[in-house]
Amino acid sequence: MADGEDKRKYSRYPLIADIQYESNSPVLNARVSDISLGGLFIDTVNALELGSKVRFSLVLPRELSADPVEGEGVVTWSQLTVGMGIRFTRMARSDWEKIKSYVESSP
Repeated sequence: MADGEDKRKYSRYPLIADIQYESNSPVLNARVSDISLGGLFIDTVNALELGSKVRFSLVLPRELSADPVEGEGVVTWSQLTVGMGIRFTRMARSDWEKIKSYVESSP
């Protein structure tokens, strides 16, 4: 693969949403800036190390769900003061369907 080539399996879609996450730490609050069927990007100055396991609770737009989406993931990209990419590893089918509905309704 050429340097700089995008290795993502799924297309990303913009999403500004609140997220709470933890990884062997107290719960932290941050903001998501994009999402795909395979993961999401968290804007945070306190990015975790690559390979860190994360539990999260994500608030999607209210028209999709009044309840947060909950799941687990792993950090696949990380840069201090910028943020981190999370690949989904475990999630209830109903929560994944909420993300799928959001992605499918995005332009």
